[in-house]
Amino acid sequence: MAYDSALYVDSIRAAPAGANVARYLPWMAQQVPDQTAVVTGVGRDRAGKVIYRRQSFAGLHAASDRLAWGLTAYGLRRGMRVLLMVPAGGPLISLTFALLKAGCVPILIDPAMGRRNLAQCIAEAAPEALIGVPRAHLLRLVFARACATIKRAVSVGPALPGAAALRELEVPIKTPFALAEVTANDPAAIVFTSGSTGTPKGVLYTHGMFEAQIHTLRELFGLEPGEIEMPAFPLFALFNVALGITSAIPPIDPTRPAQCDPAAVVEFIRDLGVTSTFGSPAIWEKVTAYCLAHDIRLPSLRRVLMAGAPVPAHLHERLQRIL
Repeated sequence: MAYDSALYVDSIRAAPAGANVARYLPWMAQQVPDQTAVVTGVGRDRAGKVIYRRQSFAGLHAASDRLAWGLTAYGLRRGMRVLLMVPAGGPLISLTFALLKAGCVPILIDPAMGRRNLAQCIAEAAPEALIGVPRAHLLRLVFARACATIKRAVSVGPALPGAAALRELEVPIKTPFALAEVTANDPAAIVFTSGSTGTPKGVLYTHGMFEAQIHTLRELFGLEPGEIEMPAFPLFALFNVALGITSAIPPIDPTRPAQCDPAAVVEFIRDLGVTSTFGSPAIWEKVTAYCLAHDIRLPSLRRVLMAGAPVPAHLHERLQRIL
């Protein structure tokens, strides 16, 4: 199905400012059901080529609906703060949209900020529920005081003592999940800074703030529906859904960007024809050096957005040589 860019622009301009920002996912699932929403490398074949797993907008919408039904049946409710600790990729995106659909407030914290900062951030956010991989559930034991407000726990993996298994909550209900009614001033998410430049700070996003950012990203950076974006900062994948852009989840640990394998990143960009990316300058220090050393160009890339640290002049110069 061809993507009607004009229809998309008219739709978001006509949408009420106070609408639940999760509404973009069902809209995309209706307009471009078969377009890839998320693509991730999951291994290599016998020839050494990367095997990619793709999830369409329709598939992502259906998965988040099933999760929303299961999580609300488990006791998660509108306005509840939910600490979300899962790896970047499809599970993070589908869970985030499930929570937004239900009117919950996901809390996103960089686990690499150190134990002391992590405990402080959890205590400040006062989550009422935790959804995370088994390792994340150790936090309830290690940081018992900080996690004292958590009353519901869900394991993204096997069931654990005091935590239900997510796969057992995901119910095969095909009835669309009704979006929670919210206003522009209602909380949508709490996102903590990494702490790389000081004490980590929590930012309370409202649905209106997300709405404004979606418009700004599209208009300021010229992001177009149908592009393929490599979000080295996981939150950016959520904006991609609203913008009709494919999120190509890179082989990069977002908590340790400077440790990325530049050869793997270059292979990923070339394989998928990545057109845009957002992440730390530390990634591009390594990738640009690798490209210049091996005389590699990345012609598919139209824009490289960087944040989180200063971008030195030599990095701009390198990028101009390889893009």
